[in-house]
Amino acid sequence: MKKRCIAALAMAVVLLYGVCPFASAAFSSEEAIASDENSSPTRWANVSSVNLGLSFSGTTATCSGSITGYSGTTKITATYVLRRKNSNGTYTVVKTFPTQTVNGSTLRFSGTASITTGYTYRLTVTATVTRNGTNETVTNWLEKKA
Repeated sequence: MKKRCIAALAMAVVLLYGVCPFASAAFSSEEAIASDENSSPTRWANVSSVNLGLSFSGTTATCSGSITGYSGTTKITATYVLRRKNSNGTYTVVKTFPTQTVNGSTLRFSGTASITTGYTYRLTVTATVTRNGTNETVTNWLEKKA
């Protein structure tokens, strides 16, 4: 019985250390793609979170996002761009949404675009956040298949 416990424990350690680097890498890359469930691991000076959402219904993509600044944030300006991933790995702009600006600490965005099913799409946001008189530019993206 003791040998079985030791063997089981040894196997668990091997699996834990053998699998975790891959699980960790996948988790880290998922974190880099901010979404409703994931926030960016990047530590910004002015920004506490950048969240993106991308969903599909037929030939319509619904894009959403929110950017929240730390206390002292007075202005957020953001541009959202939806791109389609081509078979050769390059991206084609599907839609550049009008630039959004808010005089406050939270910017929320929602928009739609026409898409072709079967492709992968990337929603990117680039924002400038002003806090205590200092500007910081942040970028994040989310990619999903339609």
